[in-house]
Amino acid sequence: MKILAIRIGDKYGPEYETYLQNKLPEYDFIWIREPYDKRVLLQWNKMYGMNLDIDEPICVIDIDMLLVNDYKKAFEYPIKPGQFLAMPGWWRDTETEGYKINGGFFKYYPKDCKYIYDKFMSNIDYWQNYYIKKGITKGPVNGEQYFVEDSVKEKLQLITLPDSWVTRWCANDEVIYGRDMMDWQVNTSSKYKLITNNDYVYLGGEFHPDIKIVHFTHTINKPHEWKDYKKFNNIEKKEYYVNSYKNAKEPLIESIENDGGFDNINFKEVMKDFTFYEFTLEELGLPSADNILKNVKQIENEIGLQGWKTANGEAKRYKGFSLSYNSEYIDKDVSIHHQTWGSNLQTQTFSRSKGTGFHKELKNSYYDSYAFRKIPLLINNNLQDVFNKLNMGLVRSRAAYFLINAEDENETFKNSWHTDEFPYFVLRINIPLQTTEEHIIKIKGEDPYGNKLELDKHLEVGKAYIWNTKIPHCFSVSKECKSVKPRIHLVLGLSCYFNYDKNKDCFTKNDVWGKNMKDIVLSKSFINKGKGK
Repeated sequence: MKILAIRIGDKYGPEYETYLQNKLPEYDFIWIREPYDKRVLLQWNKMYGMNLDIDEPICVIDIDMLLVNDYKKAFEYPIKPGQFLAMPGWWRDTETEGYKINGGFFKYYPKDCKYIYDKFMSNIDYWQNYYIKKGITKGPVNGEQYFVEDSVKEKLQLITLPDSWVTRWCANDEVIYGRDMMDWQVNTSSKYKLITNNDYVYLGGEFHPDIKIVHFTHTINKPHEWKDYKKFNNIEKKEYYVNSYKNAKEPLIESIENDGGFDNINFKEVMKDFTFYEFTLEELGLPSADNILKNVKQIENEIGLQGWKTANGEAKRYKGFSLSYNSEYIDKDVSIHHQTWGSNLQTQTFSRSKGTGFHKELKNSYYDSYAFRKIPLLINNNLQDVFNKLNMGLVRSRAAYFLINAEDENETFKNSWHTDEFPYFVLRINIPLQTTEEHIIKIKGEDPYGNKLELDKHLEVGKAYIWNTKIPHCFSVSKECKSVKPRIHLVLGLSCYFNYDKNKDCFTKNDVWGKNMKDIVLSKSFINKGKGK
């Protein structure tokens, strides 16, 4: 569902956009920041939504409101074509004039309301002044909710949210007034102290549990100026919806980090004694290497291999295909099956720590690791027995082939020592499927937290390996390799502290969030211990 909101001028800052998008991250916001027609004034720009060619309902909201308790029920309130849902405006004196809605919240099918848009656009100045001249409201700009209500009644069924769901801000900033419903057992001992026959107050730092929308009106109509505003604005986020970061400049993992996704974590403790670990596929409950290899070769037969791409061209030795993809990837000409195989904007083959080449921004580039969160159907069909065992989100991942005997003039491969993201960002599992003993991993150095390791090791088929990718490492050969078969590994990237929900397109803090990396690995918490997910 789409939500349309108006923020024109400087009365309300961008923090109001942030507030609403954080509260409603699963919805797609349409922000009107400039009049859609130069003749249309301020809140009258709400009419824009009635001209959208959309077959599903949209919500239109004011931004000077607080969303509290189970507020999503208001946005999910069901309507049928031919119905128009609004927030009741029961506090207005104009109730005596026959009006009963407030303009702070609408929900409707845009195609149902096209006639209202056309009516308004046919005589914009007339309607923007009509209700002021009739004395129903005061100027200089006002009256859109009355125009909407009158127009809705011409053809549509007008319905409202329950009175008990909404309240308004009163002139006294210590008190929030609302209607007392019959089923509210309010008494003198309640925190919702009765002050008249029809009203209750906000006490004890909470709103009555029925309330979902608090609309700021009259004397104080900037929520952030209220002394208790922070109590309702400081959302302890557990879900990080990708849609919330569509206007961000930085990669997705950095947006999540900036949004508090890693707040209060002691990274020195998290990384304590984290070095190198190996497991058999059997003890992890994963399919055999032969089984996985068979499926990898089936995928290869259908989509082929791509060499690693840089500005210097495409590699002949290092090839493969992607296990995950990003639907917003910057290069639309690249197949979803090969997005994680570099790009012509890169000047080197390995990690971001060695430079980002010709990229003007990293969002939706190869370096945006969490953006590669979706699994192509072909890949999932062949490797779902592997993916179903993962207890974290799959992010930028690949099947990697290394052809030792292929001649490769690509200079970017000559120095392969590098480091990758911190493991608490991306935890990598390396699974050899086809190899010979000449192929080795070399690890030598120290990470920023003082973990040291020096190791030359052949990675064996039938095992899975995890190591501290912030310690410098490279793949190499211990001696001349005479095998004509390529070395084939799966390189799985996991969103260590987060699970990924593909239906909601969001990352959710998981059970190991903030825990020590060594403990996570040794306890096999990266693996789903059931039969499948």
